[in-house]
Amino acid sequence: MSEFKNKVGRAFQPFIGNRAQNFIKSDAQVFRAHSKLVEFSDRAPDGNMPEGSENYSDLCMSAEKAALAVLLDCANSVAEPKCCAKFSENKQDVKRGVIRLAGISMMQCDIAEKKPAPNAALPFHMSKPTENHNIVAVTPDANRDALYDYKKWRDDRLDRIKASLEAKANIIVIGEFDYPPFFKTEDDNDFNTRVRALINDFDHEVFLIAGTRHERLRKGKAQKWFNHAKIFVNNNLDTVERSDDDSLPSPMNHAKLVPAESVGEQIDTPFPTAISYYETAFGQIAVLICKDVYSPNVVLSLVNRKDATAKDRLDYILIPSYNTSRKFYYSCQVLSLISNTTVMLVDTCYNYPGKPARVVLFVCGRVFTDVMGNPPDCQDNDIGDIEIPDKHPNTRIWTLNRDYVVQQRALYKKRTPYFSEVDLFKASLTREVDE
Repeated sequence: MSEFKNKVGRAFQPFIGNRAQNFIKSDAQVFRAHSKLVEFSDRAPDGNMPEGSENYSDLCMSAEKAALAVLLDCANSVAEPKCCAKFSENKQDVKRGVIRLAGISMMQCDIAEKKPAPNAALPFHMSKPTENHNIVAVTPDANRDALYDYKKWRDDRLDRIKASLEAKANIIVIGEFDYPPFFKTEDDNDFNTRVRALINDFDHEVFLIAGTRHERLRKGKAQKWFNHAKIFVNNNLDTVERSDDDSLPSPMNHAKLVPAESVGEQIDTPFPTAISYYETAFGQIAVLICKDVYSPNVVLSLVNRKDATAKDRLDYILIPSYNTSRKFYYSCQVLSLISNTTVMLVDTCYNYPGKPARVVLFVCGRVFTDVMGNPPDCQDNDIGDIEIPDKHPNTRIWTLNRDYVVQQRALYKKRTPYFSEVDLFKASLTREVDE
């Protein structure tokens, strides 16, 4: 088997380079996992291996690990994270020391839920622009005290962004549906111009998610509606030289992968539903919008990547949301734990009870404020800090020591023992085939 595999690898080498060996290795690994499942199916409980015996339990455990190994491999094939923009030449430029992250919750609950008509007491409602879409739209005849006011909306958000910038925040996230709604083109141009000018007034690197919104994209007679996060970067962060033909839009659109159908959202989604990330001087930044966190492909592909090398790992996952469920908070914590990375949740929906927090930072599965109160035994005790601006009590600004994060990521085998056993199981299977 080993000789055959080496011959095939050499035959493919001129065409696909070093990927040939990885390709063959991956196929062999999955084949061996399949053989474990076949063995499990063939070895029904009998007198030699009765159900409940230690040998049968071991066989079941092996089959379970093999099944998860196959799922992880398949998810990685379908939804492997893709780099959609580079703002530094290579990841070797990633800076150490501290990074500051800011989460800004506008603490709203201003979208009328599914009803036959808009609610005049709220500025937004679910609208059906086409038979196949259902999106958030402005309620033009809302009550005077609830009516959408662009200038107030703009100034509220710019004021909070500025406060975060003054605190030297490098990564800033505003929640879902907090970008100015699809209403007037002149409002779009005004807001984008002001945001770009504001972030470029500061001399540190800035990556900003200025909220999301539903918006239409037309292609010929067809029209599609997406939920786009609006991403801005300042000139200090974007150091890649580009030609005019290769320039990036500002803001960049980052599409939601999974519509929230339970609350009436009907939108188009990109295909394939792969995680998109951005390569920056801070590391690789992935963005998930609200219910994307529940996507099995997303979750399994992140689990598959949790032990990636420093060059390939995702360093931050940013999650703007407008979510009514308390379980969403815990889903984000789980994502941080099993993907072995830093996750920031910014939930802008406020009036539902039971949520532990709406703006929170998870580091390798632990709430950052909990870590500060009960620091782990690590070489560097300077973990970081948190600031809550006086004027904006629903904003959190974290100072995070990246050396501490590196130490914590190295402990993933102890933190997630079952998944670590799966990793060892996969490695052992590969070694069996190589032998």
